[in-house]
Amino acid sequence: MNTSAGGGRDWHRRPGNTRLLTSRTKPRPALSRSRRLVRRRDMTPDLIRLSAVTLDCPDAGALARFYAAVIGGTVSCLGTQWATVQGPHGRIDFQTVPGYTPPTWPDPTSSIMMHLDFLVTDRAAAEARVLAAGAVKCAFQPNSGQCFVYADPAGHPFCLTTWDGVQR
Repeated sequence: MNTSAGGGRDWHRRPGNTRLLTSRTKPRPALSRSRRLVRRRDMTPDLIRLSAVTLDCPDAGALARFYAAVIGGTVSCLGTQWATVQGPHGRIDFQTVPGYTPPTWPDPTSSIMMHLDFLVTDRAAAEARVLAAGAVKCAFQPNSGQCFVYADPAGHPFCLTTWDGVQR
């Protein structure tokens, strides 16, 4: 460390760094590229993040117990129409659908049906974003107090929700 006679500033020289540091300036630790990207995403006012994957099925409880065993999770919500498995790395929800028809795979005439739930901080901003990207708001909205249902350009349903709780 050298003190200049003229300004009373401390000069710190590290390999590859010629930055002037004063006694009031402290170097900031370098952030990795992934950490910088996370910070940028966190600053977005209309943050959209995947909350859960919901699978339609004939018996929500039975399928939840199966997946809990498969992924080492626990059935955290169990009802006649809805069940949730909390796994070590995420959540899967199951919805009982009357008249459920299982997909046939592989079969180009039969599609595999599921819908995605996206947790949002601002539904109006998130709605504008998904509509601009090509989504269509569905006419039937069974939970409009907390969730809106849309279809992607291929017709797959997904939800934008501000609710991340589970009814017990």
